[in-house]
Amino acid sequence: MSIGIQTDTGRKDRPLTRADVERRLQEVGSSGQLKLINENLEGVDLSRFNLSGADLHGANLREADLHGANLRGIYLSGANLSRSDLSDANLGGAILSSANLNEADLSGTNLEGVILSKANLTSANLDGTNLSGVDLSNAILSGIDLRRTNLSGTFLGGANLSKTDLSGTNLSGVNLSGIDLSRANLSHANLSRAVLNGSILSGANMSGAILHETQLSRSLLSGADLREADLRGADLSKSNLSWATLSEANLSDANLADAILSEANLSDANLRGANLRGANLRGAHISEYEKDLLRSINVEGLDEARVKSKSESKTIEQGPKPKSGGSDSSSTLRIRITEEPLIARNLATIIATLVELHTKSWLIQQGRFKDFGEYVQTKDPRFEEEANLLIEELTYNSPIEIKFNVDLDPRSVVEAMKIGLDAILQRQHRLKAAELVNLDKELDVKKKALELEKKHIEMIQYVFEVASQMVDMLRPGVDAITKATLVKGLVPTLLQLANISTELEIILSVTQGKMVPEEEAQHIPSGSTAFLP
Repeated sequence: MSIGIQTDTGRKDRPLTRADVERRLQEVGSSGQLKLINENLEGVDLSRFNLSGADLHGANLREADLHGANLRGIYLSGANLSRSDLSDANLGGAILSSANLNEADLSGTNLEGVILSKANLTSANLDGTNLSGVDLSNAILSGIDLRRTNLSGTFLGGANLSKTDLSGTNLSGVNLSGIDLSRANLSHANLSRAVLNGSILSGANMSGAILHETQLSRSLLSGADLREADLRGADLSKSNLSWATLSEANLSDANLADAILSEANLSDANLRGANLRGANLRGAHISEYEKDLLRSINVEGLDEARVKSKSESKTIEQGPKPKSGGSDSSSTLRIRITEEPLIARNLATIIATLVELHTKSWLIQQGRFKDFGEYVQTKDPRFEEEANLLIEELTYNSPIEIKFNVDLDPRSVVEAMKIGLDAILQRQHRLKAAELVNLDKELDVKKKALELEKKHIEMIQYVFEVASQMVDMLRPGVDAITKATLVKGLVPTLLQLANISTELEIILSVTQGKMVPEEEAQHIPSGSTAFLP
């Protein structure tokens, strides 16, 4: 007897098995007619299975076994293939745009003519894979080993190759314009005549790399290691090479017009015939001979450049040894919170706001405007992990002191943070002082409300101005429309900081190269900054 009760077997929720796929294949007659759109295939064993021409877009194939499978012409756009085994599979002509291939095994896979635009290949295994002619535009290839990968003719426009190992790779003549290669290993790579205009190479290891006649105009190379690199005839005009190591590099006939070389190490570099008109060499390390050669042209900060000999080069490259007491050569941001007793909620809010401000600043400095927009909307923690704001020291007694290590780009990220924090804290300090002056004045309720509204409007206008200054520091020369978007994205974080500082007194110190001595930090007034070059 039926009593109208239906039992849920959970069949729709459980992943499909190999038998399920075989049954569906028999029903449609051929793999080209098979549709498994948005299906759950997590962990399924489809090794050596024929899925050529099938439609699996949006399917969940996480940790699936597709070893040796025939996937030619398959449609996997937006599919989740993270940690899947695709080794020795045939993916010729397949479409995997926006697919998630995080930590997937693609070793020995045929990727001829594959479309991987906007795909996430973070930490994927591409050992021995031929990527020739593959569309990897705007793909994420962060942290993968591409040393044995053929990249000739590969479409890499807008791709993220940060922290990728490309050492010894032949990339001659490849167009890498606007690509993110921050912290990548390009040591001894051949990039001769390659096009990298507007690319991000901050912190990249390019020691011994061949960059003969390479186009690097308007690129970000701050903190890059270019020791003994061949940069003959390279175009580095208007590029940022601050804090870069160029010792013993061959820059003969290179174009460095309007380049930023502040604090760069140029000791024993060959600058014969190089164009340095309008370049900024303030604080750079350079040989006396090269310095004399440059006196006849318009080089900014030449008199402030430091003369270093070959015997001192290693000391410059390695940086000063940490002093006793834990200070080091990295850039640091120190916050002191004097509220007693300190409320846990306030501490969590302060740290979260600083992490958010740093992440946004870092994304702007890296030129990752699309990711900036996504972070503003979602606060996705993966961007915070990439920006990597580290707490170096934390005192447990009140007043609490937090020292952050901010060594990604000391000439722009730290300076931008300094601009934002200093401006907000100083303004709040002045507003508190004004409140004390007016403490004895009797104001009616209506007048008080108007005064508060006026202050609120003024604060918003002020924050927009501060955000604009930060963008100018982080990404000078950005177009007006993009700048307006970036400024708008920074404003909520700066307003949050303003709200915090009305409740708490925050003492800020920013240092580069060395920490402010403890006895000096004790005398830094509220809302001020200390900066040591």
